[in-house]
Amino acid sequence: MNRNEIKVSCRDLNRYGQAVCVELAANDQPAENKSLIFADGLLPGESGLVTVVDARKNYRVAMLSRRNDDSPDRVLPACPIAADCGGCQTQALSYPAGL
Repeated sequence: MNRNEIKVSCRDLNRYGQAVCVELAANDQPAENKSLIFADGLLPGESGLVTVVDARKNYRVAMLSRRNDDSPDRVLPACPIAADCGGCQTQALSYPAGL
């Protein structure tokens, strides 16, 4: 982990399919008084390292550097270029979990 990366935990997905994350403290508990972080590439229950690319008053936007673990709801996307394209944010989410 470089000094610009922060550890996050995905709690939900927003209406655009972005992960709604909280920053984690050193003990892997949610950090206090931190704004929400939106990032692509994580599913609820997953954690990872992100780099913040934009900071607003009430939230931050970040790019995923590394996913630390996989959700049991993560599936192989049906589209062969989903990982490169990024156009379908929820293709890696199982159908039952997406309902």
